[in-house]
Amino acid sequence: LTEALSKVQSGDNIFLAPGTYASNITLTTDNISIYGNNSWKDVRSGKRDTSNESIITGTITVNANGITLNGLKFTGAGRVVNTTAANGSPIKNISLKYHLVEASTLNNTTAVFSFGKVYSNTDAKANLSQLRYENITISHNDFNGSKATNFCPFIIIGGGYGNITIHDNKFTDGGNSIEVGNSHGNIKITNNKFDEVGKSLFNASAATNAR
Repeated sequence: LTEALSKVQSGDNIFLAPGTYASNITLTTDNISIYGNNSWKDVRSGKRDTSNESIITGTITVNANGITLNGLKFTGAGRVVNTTAANGSPIKNISLKYHLVEASTLNNTTAVFSFGKVYSNTDAKANLSQLRYENITISHNDFNGSKATNFCPFIIIGGGYGNITIHDNKFTDGGNSIEVGNSHGNIKITNNKFDEVGKSLFNASAATNAR
């Protein structure tokens, strides 16, 4: 994977064979897609081959626009983050679909999919100007935590705008499921399923057309 990323160009697709990918990687080229062995297949469909996963145990840092990740398994310390988005220099058009998350070792303050920071209600309005994530889609994922060992948050988006879509995900035995804050725009959180999670938090400040 590291070698492929050293050669990738905008518009390229990377297809990962089954196996474990432990390296921490940073995506800096716009408009690339990474497809795992189970792309377009969620666990609930019955079509996912869970014995042949493309497994991510490190950090994928998304510091580029137009990034698609599809069909991966995140376990251990596996997660997706961003480190470069800033007010006036947002990250745009991120799509995270058909992933399986289980046996995470992240702690209760470290999210699996983490974009920005959710401020408290008292601070939210002061930070609405810091909109850093435009158009994020997180859909058709299965997040499986472990109440016995950890309560990591699953999704955090702070400073989102444009179209923020969190659709048809399943959350089981984890910490906070969805945290969206200091965000506005067309925010849609629909058709998600929650089972024995810490809580599901929808805190979209100044949202328009949020549901």
